[in-house]
Amino acid sequence: MRSLGLDLGGTNIKLVVVEDGRVVDRAEAPTLSEEGAAAVLERMAELVRGAGHVGSVGVALPGLFDADGVAVLLPNLHGDWTGRAIREPLERSLDSRVSLINDGHAFALAEATFGAGRGGGNVMCVVCGTGIGGGLVLDGRLHLGPEQRAGSSGTTPWSRTARCASAGTTAVSSSTPEPAGSLRQRARSRSTT
Repeated sequence: MRSLGLDLGGTNIKLVVVEDGRVVDRAEAPTLSEEGAAAVLERMAELVRGAGHVGSVGVALPGLFDADGVAVLLPNLHGDWTGRAIREPLERSLDSRVSLINDGHAFALAEATFGAGRGGGNVMCVVCGTGIGGGLVLDGRLHLGPEQRAGSSGTTPWSRTARCASAGTTAVSSSTPEPAGSLRQRARSRSTT
């Protein structure tokens, strides 16, 4: 069976198709979250459709979401994603069931299964990209913890005085105020003037 994984990042959306434990296809597109959530979700669906028929679709999100697939906190994306349905519009657009996972949890599970942590019972991973996240595999199983936040240090509030849901988090305080793609674009435009 062909399985598809999609990683929504602050800078890029990355796709991988796995068949019989082997990667058979890869693709990516810029996230461009400044264009709005609807445009990002459509870009994700276009990538999936371009991969052909798959038996399952999994999406790694850079933050927190609830059991209904609605964004709670996606601090590395432009705009207000809080309360935005993620799973339902993708399932409707793809006419397929979509599973969501936190990107740090997906990374930890992949490393424990296929990567540097293979064979180890306990694996802790820290993800540093546009934001910061992480995941834990304990006794060979992904550990989610309360509200599926175990290992997600980047979205854990450390400030009780923060004025918004994401302001007092490690991901926001240690990342750039805008996605790296925007910064690269600004740097290029300055170098040509």
